[in-house]
Amino acid sequence: MAGRVTTLPFRDGDSFHKGDLLVGFDCLMAQSQNLHAQAEVQKYRSLVETQNNLRKLQSWSNADYQTTRADLAAAQADLGVTQAALSYCSVVAPFDGTVSEIAVHRDQFLTLGGPMISIVDPSHLEISFLIPARLLTTHKTGTAFHVTIDETGKTYDAVLSRISGAADPVSRTIRVYAAITSEHPGLLPGMTGDANF
Repeated sequence: MAGRVTTLPFRDGDSFHKGDLLVGFDCLMAQSQNLHAQAEVQKYRSLVETQNNLRKLQSWSNADYQTTRADLAAAQADLGVTQAALSYCSVVAPFDGTVSEIAVHRDQFLTLGGPMISIVDPSHLEISFLIPARLLTTHKTGTAFHVTIDETGKTYDAVLSRISGAADPVSRTIRVYAAITSEHPGLLPGMTGDANF
């Protein structure tokens, strides 16, 4: 959303848990609009109830009754809009992970769609690399191999998890993806290494 950042509790490298607040926005306007919408819904509910009582007493106008019901429906729709706006006032963590980059500062005003924070789940790292397309006959999804990571100097077990939908006709390569199946403490996104089949 567009707005002023008021809460930014984590720094680059900090760990967080699913549901933790990552970024909070100043939402006084949205909160006020939501309270106003709630009051409007309550008002029209009362009017609809009054119209229902008048109907029971055979002292009612069909036009007034239909108008009041339409007003209630419109007020409920407005309330839904304000509740949706409030849901954008805070960004919560979708999984346990680590902050890998922060692109904003507290009290900074963000435009709609601007980058805020990058997060990673280091427990589910994926490997991406190119292989010659001719090897697809032997390197299929589920193929086990080892990868040696330059930064740690260690070798890890991995399994091909998926294959790109198109090969590069110029280099005659195709991108493949794999999941590390052995314990991998210390591995971070962006590290490099060699795959050994």
